[in-house]
Amino acid sequence: MKRVITFDAAGTLIDHSWDPAGLAIEAAQHAGLNLPAESAREKYEAILARSAAERAEVELRGDPSEIRTHWRRGLSEWLTELGEDPIHSRKIHEYSERAVFNPNGTMWRLYPDVIPALDMASDAGVSIGVISNWDRSLHIVLSNLGIADRFDFVIASLEFGHEKPSVEIFREAERRACADSTHCSHIGDDFGDDVMGAQGAGWRSVHLRRDDGPIRTLTEAVAEALR
Repeated sequence: MKRVITFDAAGTLIDHSWDPAGLAIEAAQHAGLNLPAESAREKYEAILARSAAERAEVELRGDPSEIRTHWRRGLSEWLTELGEDPIHSRKIHEYSERAVFNPNGTMWRLYPDVIPALDMASDAGVSIGVISNWDRSLHIVLSNLGIADRFDFVIASLEFGHEKPSVEIFREAERRACADSTHCSHIGDDFGDDVMGAQGAGWRSVHLRRDDGPIRTLTEAVAEALR
């Protein structure tokens, strides 16, 4: 049976400056609003937390119009709490979308070792996938970074309905790869989600710790997964 290696996205494949509250404040400034930074951040983060369950349901249904409405409703609520006219929510959302999905932007960046690591895995003849706690926009980000076609499958948790470290998301990867757990390895930077999640599903796990670990590069991690 063919071997499988899956990768986490953020912190493993993708370096990023994702800060939803900071982006909302920046977009509001672009719309001509001068918001108090500290309270604006606190209120936006509180709204994100309150709406997390609803956002998961909306993402699972997968209707782009409904997803867009959900985000704009949150922005309207945010502006209202800050004493601003919610009419600006559309412009703020449009600016934010351009920033997030700009193929020439700098919000999302591949680590320098990603392409060599993917080449190593491909040359070894293994099936390659992504398992990430992300929404369906992961597919756009991977495409903009030029690596979407390097993977046999990509599983975004909010699109699938289960997050790491749940066993269900690893079982879905097995289903898509037509493999069983004894032939699967997962590489990621989060000990709980990636290492414990993979091991809980009966997979091998490789803990990538770019700053202070024994395995600091993705090429080292792939070499370990191939042992």
